[in-house]
Amino acid sequence: MGYSWIKGADELGKFRPVSCCTTVYKVIASLLKKKLKLFVSDVVQRNQVGFLKDRLLCENVLLASELVTGFHKRGPLTRGCLKIDITKAFDNLHWSFVLNALRALDLPDVFLNWIKECITTPTFSVAFNGELVGCFAGKRGLRQGDPISSLLFVLAMDTLSKKLDAGAIEGKFGLHPQCDAPLITHLSFADDVLIFFDGSEASLVGILEILEEFKKVSGLGINLSKSEVFFDGGNSTLVQDVVARLHLKQGSLPVRYLGVPLTTRKLRKQDYQPLLDNLSARFTSWTVRHLSFAGRIELLKSVIYAVISFWATIFILPNQCLKKLEQMCNSFLWKGTPGDARGAKVRWDSVCSLKSSGGLGLRKLKPWNQVLGLKLIWLIFTASGSLWVSWIRRHLIGNQDFWTLDSENSGSWIWKQLCKLRPLARRFVYCQLGSGITARFWHDNWTGNGALIDLTGPLRPQIAGLDLGATVADGIIDGNWWLHRSRSRNPIICLLRDSLPPVEPIALSEVDDLYLWKIGTATPSTSFNTAATWSSAFPPPPLVNWHKSVWFSGSIPKHAFITWLISLNRLSTRDRLGEWGLDVPSSCLLCSMFDENRQHLFFDCDYSKEVWSFFSSKAHLTPPLSFEDCLRWMKDPTTDRNVNLILKLAFQASCYAIWKERNTRLHSAVSRSAQSLIADIRLTIRSKLDSLSRAQRNLQTTVSFLSTCCICAVSLQG
Repeated sequence: MGYSWIKGADELGKFRPVSCCTTVYKVIASLLKKKLKLFVSDVVQRNQVGFLKDRLLCENVLLASELVTGFHKRGPLTRGCLKIDITKAFDNLHWSFVLNALRALDLPDVFLNWIKECITTPTFSVAFNGELVGCFAGKRGLRQGDPISSLLFVLAMDTLSKKLDAGAIEGKFGLHPQCDAPLITHLSFADDVLIFFDGSEASLVGILEILEEFKKVSGLGINLSKSEVFFDGGNSTLVQDVVARLHLKQGSLPVRYLGVPLTTRKLRKQDYQPLLDNLSARFTSWTVRHLSFAGRIELLKSVIYAVISFWATIFILPNQCLKKLEQMCNSFLWKGTPGDARGAKVRWDSVCSLKSSGGLGLRKLKPWNQVLGLKLIWLIFTASGSLWVSWIRRHLIGNQDFWTLDSENSGSWIWKQLCKLRPLARRFVYCQLGSGITARFWHDNWTGNGALIDLTGPLRPQIAGLDLGATVADGIIDGNWWLHRSRSRNPIICLLRDSLPPVEPIALSEVDDLYLWKIGTATPSTSFNTAATWSSAFPPPPLVNWHKSVWFSGSIPKHAFITWLISLNRLSTRDRLGEWGLDVPSSCLLCSMFDENRQHLFFDCDYSKEVWSFFSSKAHLTPPLSFEDCLRWMKDPTTDRNVNLILKLAFQASCYAIWKERNTRLHSAVSRSAQSLIADIRLTIRSKLDSLSRAQRNLQTTVSFLSTCCICAVSLQG
């Protein structure tokens, strides 16, 4: 079968095969994939980040951004970048090439035969007007959707990586400046390849020859009409001559790379506009579905924030971009459209608090962006295997101290933005001493009490007699601190002497200093915890006493959302509408006797009292007189856990039903009796408990619930 990625496709070549593997085959292929994972990451070069464990797509974007920095400036032509498009990459790969790549790893013959059976035996049919026509065997290619295809393709592309590196070493093309150590000839994500060179025509010819050689053995050739070449220097006449002779397409930056803009300077509106357009299209497609508030929140958390986080993981986004994104999210939450957020019931700052602090658990985008930036700083200290980190350490940090280096005169705009986060990152980075030759004496936190420079002040190292850029090892002379024999009474010297640990426990060794992530008083860790870092860097507001009554396991989302609004007193009751200057009647829509406000509508109105009296009598409780009474209902520690769940469900379902009845009377002039409302609430609770019992495979629990409280007097069948 096949699908087309081209609208109006009218040729067979414009369609691609889709894997329709059987369940049994997928189980077998998944087992083979687990075996492949054991060694593929070790043999594939670091240039490739696609489909491999612990390799990050963002690192290729970050490194590419560093290498194209300044491409827009006029000057001599010294750098070039070739972005290649491989024609139907998975479909054209020769089976013999894949198997030879596996044999080169000295794998067992039985394993090779299993792989061979998987990739050489599929058959295909063509879907024509909805019907399958014909059946034929394949001659080449890997099926997209086959569990083992992605790893086999990456392994095949690694041959191209090795050919490019060998070509640079042999002089077939010149290296891009600052790409000799570490050796960087290209960056890959599966079949998406950027090749860097010195900008000369001879080098470009050499690269094309290597690509042609690779095509002959693998079947993977580049599509010249879709491949682009970029040059620095701004000499358009020279560049046009080169691309014309080689039949290439001249590109211009910024260009879309791995889903984000590859640009030579700070993001402008036209650069991040695709992100805004993407989200706007999603919001618009959801608008027609008449989603509940709870549904919108779920989409914001699971879809919208995931898209934003992808960009925020790579870039420190401009304030105007973040502001626009939050405006779109806020408007979608309250109005269902990505337009204007005016009329929101709760401030966005409050919405973006933890649920335990009275919010909805979303995050403010600017601080969230900064926390994701801290992760990149953490990688600079710890990800020694990363090509981006190796390049940063060699060419931007060198022998300098990361905490004090001047970032304004080197590196890309992304690097400059990361360096602005150093004050925030500094308190989290802890150095566990090994040899002491990497840890900075003054600026690294190696004592556990923060950087010593914060204790003594920026000018104090001169008084202490130890250089500002000194390492911990530099401060130890003949087995003691250099201050060991000092008798100075200078208060700074005395303070510093008291702050230094004894030399003996430090026990410097040949082991490298180890950088760890330390959050508050927690034990330092070798991994970055995004959520914990967020909570520490941007402490949440105080807890509210009602959050567990609103957000609990088993709640009905749309009921919980309305209950949240009631808890904050943010529903559009008539007293609040009057406070906003609207000319509306003040009488309660349920009884027409008293003014409508939260207290009256939900607790003092005779209609609401009838609802509460029914459920409280069944549970042998006093009817609630206020919102606080309901909290005491549900927070009573002596209440059985099962009964407590029903009380919470009954409370939220009643609040939701009362508010819905009020709005129905307002907008449709249709009313129901309290007994009819109670019947609906009972049915809702029964249905929810029924679904919970099926999920927990414990139907008897539900029967016990219902018989205990007599709230849902409906017999359960089977």
